[in-house]
Amino acid sequence: MVIADVTGALASVKSAMEIAKALLAAENAIEVAALKMQVAQLMGSLADVQTKVIEANEVIEARDKEIGTLRDALELKAKVVKRLDAYHESDENGNPKGDPFCMRCFEADHRLFHVTLGGRLNDAAICPQCKSRYDGSRVSRLHGT
Repeated sequence: MVIADVTGALASVKSAMEIAKALLAAENAIEVAALKMQVAQLMGSLADVQTKVIEANEVIEARDKEIGTLRDALELKAKVVKRLDAYHESDENGNPKGDPFCMRCFEADHRLFHVTLGGRLNDAAICPQCKSRYDGSRVSRLHGT
């Protein structure tokens, strides 16, 4: 879609340049009148071109944003490691450390949210973002690793 819009815009711009050259070369009133009619038609075409270029730019910006989001997710993936039912930051050796992150939020949305741990080991851990519940014995804070 974007390539077709840009190609159409370029064709209209080329047509505008040809009409401008013809206007400069016109020598009599009949040629000028005919060219003025073409210029009026061209103005409509150029308005369409402007709209298509704006739409193409919006598509490009949306793709750039999506690419940025995917790059961020890829970088984030390199910083965490899965252990049982949670993700953790990885230390310099690639071992999990620190507080657990919600597995669902990371795998579905590529975002990290710490789960809220219960007071006892077997208490459920809950993600404050998506409300996923985890077995507290499989989602724990990792100290000294």
